[in-house]
Amino acid sequence: ISLNEEDHFLDVGSGLGKLVFQLFLTTKIKSVTGIEIHKPRHDIAIQVKNKLCDQFPAFFKEGRSLNFIAGDFLKANLENITILYVCSTVFSFE
Repeated sequence: ISLNEEDHFLDVGSGLGKLVFQLFLTTKIKSVTGIEIHKPRHDIAIQVKNKLCDQFPAFFKEGRSLNFIAGDFLKANLENITILYVCSTVFSFE
């Protein structure tokens, strides 16, 4: 996949946000979003995002966005998404 500054990436079933963080930190993609229905996983991703924002604010000053949504992807607005990734949407922590 070729990612560029105009792409909007959505990871469905993002879990702890590992792929979302990887893309945000290593590409120039416009926005990276993870959506997770399991609230405890979503909460961990938010905690990591907050720490990242505090420790590396320069990543957030380039007009790019890193987002996490707690909820059902079937109810999400996919209007601006140019790349949709779906994998591992049914696995428990164990």
